[in-house]
Amino acid sequence: MQFLAGFENNGEHHDLAWLPAWLLIHHGELRDLLRPAQPAHSEPARAFLLVLDLLHLEKTGQQTAQIQQRARLRALAPDLFADFMHSR
Repeated sequence: MQFLAGFENNGEHHDLAWLPAWLLIHHGELRDLLRPAQPAHSEPARAFLLVLDLLHLEKTGQQTAQIQQRARLRALAPDLFADFMHSR
């Protein structure tokens, strides 16, 4: 699976809890399908919500808000942030 090969979860271990956020980065067309999900208040869930918000901000051209959200994602999950930026 590409997720397991390319995402290291901050270099500590593979954790499938991060898959929804990673999936949004690589398959943004799924955002409307995944949006209704009510994730827990874990780091992977917060990353998922940040990526979901970032996709919306990109679509609507809100660049100032994107900068703030990218900083939050970078602080929360540096590897996921790097993957996000690489996909841009």
